[in-house]
Amino acid sequence: MAEADHPGGSDTIQQQVYVAIKEMVMAGRFLPGQAISVRTVADMLDVSAMPTREAVKRLTSEGAFQSEANRTTRIPRSGVAEVAQILELRLMLEGLATEQAAKNISLVRLDELRKIQDEIDRFTIAGDTKASLAANKQFHFALYRTAENPNLLRLIESLWLRMGPFVSLTAELLASTPEKALSVACDHHFQLIDALNARDPESAKQAIQADIFEPTQLPRYWQAVAEFSEGTK
Repeated sequence: MAEADHPGGSDTIQQQVYVAIKEMVMAGRFLPGQAISVRTVADMLDVSAMPTREAVKRLTSEGAFQSEANRTTRIPRSGVAEVAQILELRLMLEGLATEQAAKNISLVRLDELRKIQDEIDRFTIAGDTKASLAANKQFHFALYRTAENPNLLRLIESLWLRMGPFVSLTAELLASTPEKALSVACDHHFQLIDALNARDPESAKQAIQADIFEPTQLPRYWQAVAEFSEGTK
């Protein structure tokens, strides 16, 4: 993301950097408790420190990062109880968005979801867990945008910002149980696409809720959450 490629001015650059870092958090590029260096993130995005610093401040105010007394910025450590609460909210809000999406879905959007799912399948079979999880995020938000409910979408994004660091946990657990990876990544999405194609909001909601809940059933998931929150992992 070289700044020379974006001639629209500093506000445009700052917004683009903000979106890019937010995407990184939601895609699990950072771990719970990880210290965030403005310079390191700026280098990753090939931009200067100023827009990166402003983006980090903005994301800190949104709960994606936390600022400590020694001026260190970190990814928050969420305990088991908090992760369980976030999961419960995700089930409610993403289920609602999916119900609404099922009523609005077009053939064009269905085709987009199928194409993204093909990528998820391909990445998962190839063992590229990081790419599979990134495509999974793309799938979910293509679905939620179809609800045409911007306020609901913002709430869902805020929850993904808090859960994003645990995506790396899911990736690690899937890597250690490859026989489960394809099922976790694909089965409920196929059910969802069928429900969307049938314009069945209730079945679509049940499919997305099952998809959200599935990773928590992986062996050691909650133990690993506890280890992350306690700083022992």
